[in-house]
Amino acid sequence: MGDTALRFYREGKSWYADIPLYLATGGHKADCLMVAGADKLLDEIAGKRSSVTLSILGAEVMRGNAFDSYSHVLKCQSRDVYGWAYYNMVYSPPASKVESIGLCPVSAFVFGGHPMFIGFKEVRE
Repeated sequence: MGDTALRFYREGKSWYADIPLYLATGGHKADCLMVAGADKLLDEIAGKRSSVTLSILGAEVMRGNAFDSYSHVLKCQSRDVYGWAYYNMVYSPPASKVESIGLCPVSAFVFGGHPMFIGFKEVRE
């Protein structure tokens, strides 16, 4: 999979992934709610801003320097029967307090499955 830009937006204290194709295929906005540490990570990245766009790369293996330009890199630790995947942070800025996140089945929709590694960085608009 190549690099994908994905926008996240805040409503009140909650973060949502903006995935129009998912919604157009019958998905629900509530499914796009960011939880299980992903919300805390978005708080760190966005600060007081109400939206942030991330460039995201998913891969099954870390080849060469494919992830060198990403500010955060996650590695999958486990997947469950309900379609969730649980990731530990392999690399992040020193100030980050988020060590792990869970990603729901909507992430598998975006990636075509839960990849072993996910790298992301902010896209400044």
